[in-house]
Amino acid sequence: MLALAGLTVWHQLPEKPPREMEINLLAVGEGQCALVRTPSGKCLLIDAGSQQLGDGAESILQPFLRERRLPWPEMVVLSHPNADHFNFVPYILQHGRLRQAYLGAAFDAPDPAEAAGIARFRQQLADQTELSTLHAGQQVQIDPDTRLEVIWPPEGYPTGKNVNDSSLVLKLTCRGHSAIFTGDIDTAAQTELARNPQALACDVLVLPHHGHWRESLPAFVAACSPKLMLASTARNLRLNDAPTEEQAFYAQWQARSRFLSTASNGWILVTLTPAGPATNIMR
Repeated sequence: MLALAGLTVWHQLPEKPPREMEINLLAVGEGQCALVRTPSGKCLLIDAGSQQLGDGAESILQPFLRERRLPWPEMVVLSHPNADHFNFVPYILQHGRLRQAYLGAAFDAPDPAEAAGIARFRQQLADQTELSTLHAGQQVQIDPDTRLEVIWPPEGYPTGKNVNDSSLVLKLTCRGHSAIFTGDIDTAAQTELARNPQALACDVLVLPHHGHWRESLPAFVAACSPKLMLASTARNLRLNDAPTEEQAFYAQWQARSRFLSTASNGWILVTLTPAGPATNIMR
């Protein structure tokens, strides 16, 4: 009985903060839910949604937090107003302890067909969190070791017909090592960003738009020069019927053991160690 009681207490104790920054890329199908843990113990989400799993906050995120003995995230950063990047948030607001929310400017000018729903969502965030809108050049100091830098889009960038190109591109840096999160940026944004490789250099790159192929992607990835490339996706990115150029691109990265995807690998944990990104996976 004493052993059982001790085990129960242990399961209720919170997990200790990691020694280095951790990125947990959860397997949510076509969508993204990246849970970041910093050495100070801060937990934040960079996007939180799924195209297939509208209940993913309850069915995936909450069990994950419970199993890993982690608190609900205090902060969320949402790249753009596509549901597969934010539809977990209402559940998190209801059950979690969310205090800060950062949005891409595209939330201010959504598709007219979705404007009413986005406005209600923004109001819900404003009522329950400290809400801010981000653009390139801004920084958020997460803790003494961890900084979030906004690389894209520039202030006033037109949303236009392609809301994906207005996605936030974020560089998260901790103790000299960094990861870049790209939302769903498309050809125009990828091409423009690739002209400034100094800003893009990183250890880990989360591929734009779930790894969907664009002719601009190889140059964009080359500008980022990551040690490890990740994709949050529902599909195998080496399908036999894919264009030859696309197959070759992903095969090259996989051959060097520098590419992981949630479709193939499930949950992906990346730890930004001084020696480089260390990974753990689980289907």
